[in-house]
Amino acid sequence: MTDSTPERRPRILYVDDQVGNLTVFRASMRRYADVRTATSATEALQLLQTEEFPVVISDQRMEGMSGSELLARVRDLYPETIRILLTAHADFPSVVEALNQGRIARFIRKPWRRAELQQVIVEGTAEYERRRERQSLADQFLSRTSHLTLSQATAGFAEALQTQVEALSQLHGLMEQWGIQPGQSAEFDQLVDAVDHTRRLSQALISHVRRIEQVA
Repeated sequence: MTDSTPERRPRILYVDDQVGNLTVFRASMRRYADVRTATSATEALQLLQTEEFPVVISDQRMEGMSGSELLARVRDLYPETIRILLTAHADFPSVVEALNQGRIARFIRKPWRRAELQQVIVEGTAEYERRRERQSLADQFLSRTSHLTLSQATAGFAEALQTQVEALSQLHGLMEQWGIQPGQSAEFDQLVDAVDHTRRLSQALISHVRRIEQVA
């Protein structure tokens, strides 16, 4: 496989509480990936708060929080991130449990092989991009649906108000026909105020509907 350009190298976070393992991993993968490392689950979670990593790889056996426990947290906080567990043969039962519970996407047995791990990183990054694209399309759909729903509801409200305006306008016409002047009847004065207020509200809602439709 040819080397990737620095701009297109996959960004990964590798977590292991053994400094020697971190050094070996970084040296083996630096030509193929932009590697950040963490010596604990706590440090990894702190990095994830400020940086985006399409792929997170963790060793299973660590002090404090195990790799599968860390990746479960990553799944909950960053569900699109691809989670890979490095494990020894003795950890196989815990790996099966992690797979069944969806805490990890896949696992790699130690000692890992560079070609295998490199391929997993490439595939994981591609899957991450697909997930991000699907989520973006879903967000656009929900946003458009929300706009349309609000537009329909507002349009219905405006139509109902317009019906009231027409009815009240007829009463206003009767006042003029009967020669009733403002101030002569408190009841009719209230109707006049209602007509003006309802007409303004209806016009404002109609304008709002048009703006929503333009955005959607």
